[in-house]
Amino acid sequence: MMLWIVLILAALMIAVCVLVYRHDNTAFSRLTGYSFFEVLMNTRKKYLHRIMKQLDQVAGEHRILIDLQVPVNNKAYSVDAVLVHESGIYIINGIQKKGWITGSEIHPEWVETKHNKEHEAFPNPVMVNKRLIYALRDLLPDIGKDVYGSVTLFSDACSFQKIEIQSLDVEVLKVNELKSWTTQIGGEVLVKEEIDKVYQALAGYMNFTS
Repeated sequence: MMLWIVLILAALMIAVCVLVYRHDNTAFSRLTGYSFFEVLMNTRKKYLHRIMKQLDQVAGEHRILIDLQVPVNNKAYSVDAVLVHESGIYIINGIQKKGWITGSEIHPEWVETKHNKEHEAFPNPVMVNKRLIYALRDLLPDIGKDVYGSVTLFSDACSFQKIEIQSLDVEVLKVNELKSWTTQIGGEVLVKEEIDKVYQALAGYMNFTS
């Protein structure tokens, strides 16, 4: 009996070591310095890890920034991720909701209908992303204004009741749809030197906390 316990514990230790090794060799770990156990125990870090893992599978030249604090009118606003890709610069922000989501690109508020039929309004996330895009344009004056795209990510637990989007550069997705989205973007509006330049200009706004 004791031998079986020792073997099981040894197998568990080996499995953990493999997971830690794999984590330490991910782009997320190299960028943030977050350990396997920090990601495992922290919902926010686990979410950012998932986002970066999906974004990093995009084809083509790219760099990824996560967890930025972008200055807008003397205030800092959070940006979950920025994908700097040869096809454009994409602002990616997530929203945690569990109910039915209704919203339009042009309306200042969206609505979550909860399972108890209560309604809760929240700021239009597309408009929030547009303000952040304007802020990035100010930070990147040498980059063309037509290369930006907006991606709003909702948690997988919610459902889209009615979402009205007119702009071609605006996406509203669930987190589990992000990988599929990366297979659909393409074209080349930024060369590698420009991608690296944008990354260097924005890297100082990443905010990694313990």
